[in-house]
Parts: sequence; C-alpha cells; structure tokens
Amino acid sequence: MITVERAAVLRERLDRAGFRAYDIADRGRYEVNTTERDTALFELLAARAQVTGQPIDVRWSRCRHGDYELPKGDLRTRPAIAEWVEVTLDFSAGSTEYGQIVWLEDGQATVAPQKAGAATVMRRTSAGSRYERYLGIHVGDKVLYRLRLSFAPITR
Repeated sequence: MITVERAAVLRERLDRAGFRAYDIADRGRYEVNTTERDTALFELLAARAQVTGQPIDVRWSRCRHGDYELPKGDLRTRPAIAEWVEVTLDFSAGSTEYGQIVWLEDGQATVAPQKAGAATVMRRTSAGSRYERYLGIHVGDKVLYRLRLSFAPITR
C-alpha cells in the first residue's frame, strides 16, 4: 500500500510530533496521536476504501512489547454512529507474527495479520467490536506503527 521509504518518513514525522500514553487496564495500553494530519495519505486511503470525504476520526498509534487494545477500548474510542468504514494502515518498519487486529461481528471473527505497508478496510457497525492482540516478549524491541481512519459510509 505504501513504500518502505514513505513509511520511514511517516514514522519519523510522528515520532517528532509525539504520542501520548493511553493506559487503562481494561481498555488498552499503547501510545496515540489524534492531531496529525496527512491529506494526501488520507485521500489515498479513502480511495482504497471506496469512500469520499474526510475521515471523521484519525488515530495514529505506536505499540511496543506489552501493548494491546481490548474491545472495551474500541467501544470508547470509535465513532458514535451506526455504520462506518475503518481503514487501518500499518507503517511499521517490519512485520511480525504478533499484533494482529481482530474484528468481531455477528459471532464471526476477521483477523488481519500485522504486515508492514499493508492497509485493511473494514465496514463496521455499532454492534461489532475490534481488538489488537497483546504484543508479548517475542516482539522484542520491534515497534508497530498504525494509522486508523474512520469514514462515514458514503460510497463512490
């Protein structure tokens, strides 16, 4: 979805902009930035998701060993609308077999592996939930970077 070079520039830019710690035991632990904007990247991801307009929610995250997000965290941070399209871009320096994202809807689970440079598009409803699997000791010093955009479900 994005080049290795573009991902490196994004990581550097976000590291400079800064993250704030999010750490509530029954919701999640990770670092987040909700203020940075990248209009060109947002437009590229909107086209991939086949939606129009600007995102209604923007969350850049940085995760390390010990970080996670539970469904209760998703319930507290997602858009307060009945339906939306969620695009997640992984711009990490490398891939691991850990840190998968899991969406739950109608008793079904959809799992996206952590893959550097990949983008995942999910149509979400208020009945579903999402969580990000715990990053255990096996990830070592790897750091996962993700951008999550939510769009109102206006399709092209």
